Amino acid sequence: MCDSLGLVRADGTLFAKSSDRPIAEAQVVEWHPRRAAGGTLRTQYLELPDRGAHALVGSRPTWLWGLEHGVNEHRIAIGNERVWTTDDPLTAPPGLIGMDLVRLGLERAATAAAAVDVMVELLERHGQGGRPRHPTASRTRRRSSWPTPPRPGCWRRAAGPGPPAAPVPGPA
Repeated sequence: MCDSLGLVRADGTLFAKSSDRPIAEAQVVEWHPRRAAGGTLRTQYLELPDRGAHALVGSRPTWLWGLEHGVNEHRIAIGNERVWTTDDPLTAPPGLIGMDLVRLGLERAATAAAAVDVMVELLERHGQGGRPRHPTASRTRRRSSWPTPPRPGCWRRAAGPGPPAAPVPGPA
């Protein structure tokens, strides 16, 4: 099971993330420098216009384009979470998977609120669908993300009805 922890205090922010990826699945930690807009960006299953990117560091399974978790140059951290649902992403047309949304949120946003807006807009436009586990894996699921800034953060849900995001309270 994935778990994320965000602690926002006046003297700093802590973001922690565990992963439920398969034990034998290699993950790499990568630095991605800033990138100018232009051309086409290939996510796991879709091609999107490339709007450029903020610099970031993130971790991903070697076979996926998106990120399990990461932090960008604006100190926005986002982690990918499992969300149990009756929806089957394999029956949906190709779309974005949770890890695509994590990477795109980090690449395109300078604040947690902007990351939520980016991810919600991308979900509304392209939908969520595809296999977030290696093609040989038997289980699939939807994903959710949690943008955490150096100030109060937000949580974004990608499955089910209701508001797509909720605030995370800041320091008292």
